[in-house]
Amino acid sequence: MPYVPIPCVPCRVSHPVCPIPCVPIRCPIPVSHPVSHFPVCPTRVPTGPHRVSHPCVPPCVPIPCVPSAPRPALPGRAPHGAAAVAPPGAAAAAAGGGAKAPRGGGAAVLTAAAAPGAAPGSGWRRRFSRSQLRYGLHGEPPAAQIEASQSLHSHTISTLSLPLPPKKLIGNMEREFIAERQKGLQAYLDVITTHHILSNCELVKKFLDPNSYSVNYTEIALQHVSMFFRSEPKWEVVEPLKDIGWRIRKKYFLMKIKNQPKERLVLSWADLGPDKYLSDRDLQYAVKLLSSCSHPYIYKITFATANESSALVIRPFSEKGTLKDLIYKAKPKDPFLKKYCNPKKIQGLELQQIKTYGRQILEVLKFLHEKGFPYGHLHSANVMLDGDTCKLLDLENSLLGLPSFYRSYFSQFRKINTLEGVDVHCFGHLLYEMTYGRPPDTIPVESFPPAPSVFVVSVLESILTCEALKNGMPTVSRLLQMPDVLLTNSEKPQFKIPTKLKEALKISKECIEKRLTEEQKSIHQHRRLTRAQSHHGSEEEKKKRKILARKKSKRSANESGEEHSAKYSNSNNSGNYRERNLFLHCYVIFWLFR
Repeated sequence: MPYVPIPCVPCRVSHPVCPIPCVPIRCPIPVSHPVSHFPVCPTRVPTGPHRVSHPCVPPCVPIPCVPSAPRPALPGRAPHGAAAVAPPGAAAAAAGGGAKAPRGGGAAVLTAAAAPGAAPGSGWRRRFSRSQLRYGLHGEPPAAQIEASQSLHSHTISTLSLPLPPKKLIGNMEREFIAERQKGLQAYLDVITTHHILSNCELVKKFLDPNSYSVNYTEIALQHVSMFFRSEPKWEVVEPLKDIGWRIRKKYFLMKIKNQPKERLVLSWADLGPDKYLSDRDLQYAVKLLSSCSHPYIYKITFATANESSALVIRPFSEKGTLKDLIYKAKPKDPFLKKYCNPKKIQGLELQQIKTYGRQILEVLKFLHEKGFPYGHLHSANVMLDGDTCKLLDLENSLLGLPSFYRSYFSQFRKINTLEGVDVHCFGHLLYEMTYGRPPDTIPVESFPPAPSVFVVSVLESILTCEALKNGMPTVSRLLQMPDVLLTNSEKPQFKIPTKLKEALKISKECIEKRLTEEQKSIHQHRRLTRAQSHHGSEEEKKKRKILARKKSKRSANESGEEHSAKYSNSNNSGNYRERNLFLHCYVIFWLFR
């Protein structure tokens, strides 16, 4: 658990671990920093008597401290007087600005475009009370919330510039300022939730939905790895590879074999995902079978095993890293956010590299499709480089039912309803990244920048344009008709899958595709409903409705007037008719009795 410093009185201090500048707050109870109650951060350096530097986020700014007896911290909650910070999000930023809800007990409402993993257009909505806007999301947050808020130095790791609204010390309770700040916080949340890498960050998900992401998967992974070492004593952990991947429920460790201390391997542990449809027995057999797979464009698996809740795979460690590391000029051991979130230099690969790597990836995809083995997890970080050869990683992901890296993209388009189509769509993302040195800004892509080859642009247009996504994309066999590419690798692929397991994989593939289709259908319906509500609530539509209402009221008034006049004329006519009849009767009687 990170060190939680406590503000002191009579001084006014800023949030010590918040990556954004915060407005000073006043601590109601004079307490000193209770070092004995929290683990000390290794970067926490005292600067003198009763002055302590910020523990985790550089640069370290001294915090004045009034000496007094330390107040014991209650388990499971922040000490009294501690500032509860929770960036990135509205609560933390609002706390930094000192913003509260408007007078009268009203709550401030902040809405983001979409939560991570949510369907596009499905608004993420959260209400913040007055105390939450000042002290954080939960008033006195649980341990998971404290950890998420204090560990958000990932904001500085990613080196992204986020649009935080302005703050002020005096006048921060004015309604106009609160409304302006809420709009700024809305823009802040929009940037985070629409950024593909940031939205998948564990800290963002913990802040937006702390109840669903309260489990410490690092500890669970260590427990499973420890149990594995009991039965396999020849392996030894060198160090954990923290945050090198984007998945929350997948952890990595650098390994070595005891009798081969110079050789390095990577152990990956992953929890089972929502698309796991194989039985436990078939899953264990299929995962163990991966180590027998031999293909020139599939990265070799040294050891693989699975149980009823997770799987563990060991592979050789490559100092060169993945294809994504080559594109972004990154080091393999660095955190995922630091490597790929905001690259300093954007430059694509050479044309011959694009053609060669693209052909190799298509060849291995065709091989897996022919074997009936589901994949659906192609992206540049899942392609390992071995010299001039690309080798596919993480074949076990589809067996474990893990979601794809690009699921938030292809789940929007109902034509991409098979795993083969998913692989082609993901190949389009990969080809774009190899060509331009960065992922596409939006999907579908409306226009493509100049590329080293017209042929590459034509392939991208056949996959990533709006027309292709609506009418259908090419198959892998069609994409393999790539000119001027000769593959010299003569290694014969070997991957024998028993008939019974093939049938189980086929059923699992159908279930995965069925769930994808249902998700696409629900997203489509939600988007239609959102568009209808947005159109219905627009100012132009309101004006039209007012005009129609006025016309309708005038029409009804005219109709009622006409009906009234018609009734009046009818009544007059009937009266005249009766008078005329009476006159005739009287006239007849007069002549009869004359």
